[in-house]
Amino acid sequence: MCVDSVFRSCYAILAVAALSLPATAQLVQNLALAYGTHANGSPSWTENVPDPAAEAGVVDQLNWATWLELASPQVVLLPGTYVAQAKVAKTLNTIGIADLTVSVRAGATVLGSTTLPATQQPVDVYVWSPEVIFTVHQPTTVEVAVLHTAFVMKENYRFDTARIGFVPTGKVVRHDSLDTWNYTNAAWYDHYIAEPSAVYGRVAQRNNAGGFSWLEIYKLWNLDAGTHVANVRLRNLIGPGLGYAEDLSFVMLDAVTLTELASVTIPAAAQQAGVWVQSPDLVVTLPAAGAVYFMVRNYWTSGGYGYQFDSFTLRSSASAFSPYGAGCGGLTLTQPVGGQVGTAMTLQIANGGAALLGLFAFGSPLVPIPLDFLGATGCLLHVTPDVLLSGVFVTGTCSASVSVPNLPSMFGLTLDVQGAAFDPTAPGSLRTANAGQTYIGW
Repeated sequence: MCVDSVFRSCYAILAVAALSLPATAQLVQNLALAYGTHANGSPSWTENVPDPAAEAGVVDQLNWATWLELASPQVVLLPGTYVAQAKVAKTLNTIGIADLTVSVRAGATVLGSTTLPATQQPVDVYVWSPEVIFTVHQPTTVEVAVLHTAFVMKENYRFDTARIGFVPTGKVVRHDSLDTWNYTNAAWYDHYIAEPSAVYGRVAQRNNAGGFSWLEIYKLWNLDAGTHVANVRLRNLIGPGLGYAEDLSFVMLDAVTLTELASVTIPAAAQQAGVWVQSPDLVVTLPAAGAVYFMVRNYWTSGGYGYQFDSFTLRSSASAFSPYGAGCGGLTLTQPVGGQVGTAMTLQIANGGAALLGLFAFGSPLVPIPLDFLGATGCLLHVTPDVLLSGVFVTGTCSASVSVPNLPSMFGLTLDVQGAAFDPTAPGSLRTANAGQTYIGW
């Protein structure tokens, strides 16, 4: 069994870092697509077209093509979870309109993708695509691509910007733009309104000016068993003073019985004019996997005018371990017992064979470093060895029990770790396991 006394200092340092992260996605890159690359050239495309309606001020214009593929400038992202979108406009008319695929790529690897349907592309209006959520475990060069490669003529598109935002700390299961939700009395809302201060750069806005106004927005989600924490972000442009802001309920319903499983209130008094408000935590424990509705509503509002609906975030409190990177010599790192606040997690190196001493390295993810210079041919270092634990192999395995302090600041903490073993029969007397990111739940 490995000891954990030196690991407590690592928790203290990382806890402070976790608390400094924002509560909503933080914009880290805004990339002008005019400075990217595309398949084909002139006359299929016109380069650097000035457009005052575009966020970047200049666009790449597709005149016509059967193969549409445009990639943003490349950017290097540090480890983490991100949200990406592209902003485009179909111009002139609906001739040559198509569903567009928006992908995030690292070389030839697609990290995530989504579809901007033709039905959500109003003519001569720039719109943001739905979000692409993706995770990188080491510094990675990525690009945002817009594609439609089926042999169908596409005509008259303008490509504005791609944006990449950093998703907040914690295990984000879902992160969604509220203007993609369903709206009761949809005619009372304007969708895809550009709003730079919104997480996704766009909102849906409720514009019914008075009278009896049933307010209800909702979306269906399929969730695993466990405890889930949800929030929504919105604001009222007028505020409570004139009676337009109302107490709003943020609820979760069983999708089959429509039974209310949990509810929190966003009080009108907290909705000051033009100020973004994040709802209180909506916390629900599901005994089994199932479908649920998340909903924002007020069935008795007399005004409800001027609301802007921004974003939805859903986290799971269940602890988790996500392995990544290759080991060598058959060595593997797993987490048999997940970490939760106030308990202990267990990490285990398996397939040790003749290994005598095991190491657990905690630190930051790396671009894999070959260890051939140490004689460990074919082995890679995936994590900076900032904090080390050691232990003795017994019948081929070495385990570490690591206590998690009973502090609220521990919830949502992520730690990267890699296993290794000193093995006199291996090249360079060293073998490395895969790495992994562990998430602290409660």
